[in-house]
Amino acid sequence: MLDEDGDLTDEGTVEPEYQGRLESMSNGSTKTDDKHDPRIPRLNPRDSANWQSLTQLRHWLNELERDASLTVDLADTVAIKEMANTVQGIMDHIRMKVMDVVGVQDASGAEVVKHKAREL
Repeated sequence: MLDEDGDLTDEGTVEPEYQGRLESMSNGSTKTDDKHDPRIPRLNPRDSANWQSLTQLRHWLNELERDASLTVDLADTVAIKEMANTVQGIMDHIRMKVMDVVGVQDASGAEVVKHKAREL
């Protein structure tokens, strides 16, 4: 705080003490509750595996998108051919993965998994 002369003083700047308390995390919860990520819906094992597969596929697609978005010098014909081959390979991989996504969408009983498959 400032006193009458404009100098700083330590008076009146006392921090309040922490009044909270620590609680144990083991208040009746089971091990499966402790491991569950709240961002992932509770699913049966098959749908959970499908959910993880779709999540990995989304990350894979993001990486491929970065690879395909690289720029090349239009004067460098070798670089253009390499990029064309890279993009063609990416398209081939995506065509193969589309069938996996359709299979997950058809086989899953959980609506959230089907919705995630449709988003891809």
